[in-house]
Amino acid sequence: MSKLNNPLTQYFHENYPKQYQEPPGVQKEMNVIPDCGENSYIGAGKQQAVEDLADLETDQLRKTFEVNVFSLYWTVKAALPYLPAGASIITTSSVQGYSPSPNLLDYAATKFAINGFTRGLAKQLAPKGIRVNSVAPGPIWTPLQISGGQPCDAIPAFGQDTPLQRAGQPVELANVYVFLASTDASYVTAQVYGITGGIELA
Repeated sequence: MSKLNNPLTQYFHENYPKQYQEPPGVQKEMNVIPDCGENSYIGAGKQQAVEDLADLETDQLRKTFEVNVFSLYWTVKAALPYLPAGASIITTSSVQGYSPSPNLLDYAATKFAINGFTRGLAKQLAPKGIRVNSVAPGPIWTPLQISGGQPCDAIPAFGQDTPLQRAGQPVELANVYVFLASTDASYVTAQVYGITGGIELA
């Protein structure tokens, strides 16, 4: 039997230093470096905190949807001719798609869109034997956070308001993606799996 680890202390659980990088952030320059379980991780996505809707520029709104939603449509459309029965499509949503933060209106809206896309596409592709699911992370320590995804003052206590009292690490998402891609998930489609430190997706 493998050793049990306390989820409250298994990964970094202290205050993060205040820090900022111009987007896109670079993981190796972060203080504390995220634990991805390996060294080749390259993140993707756009998240920029804006405190007041009046300050949310149309250009940012457009870019956030292009990166987070339009690219998903384009990628799946390009891949579909090559996907046989038994294939699996896995999108990335967010806890923001269920409980949006007031300073992440554009980002949260893209995650609501990804939830709808995932569930609808799953129904469309089920007759072809292709499963479609999503992973919805909660507060995960990535370069997205320190390159404008969170206000600088929020960085030290990032993730500490979850029931598990800390931010998640990218490595803690990996096994759910692997499960959804595997034949062990052969009866799983149109589902969104939350990895949120205890924040409910309902």
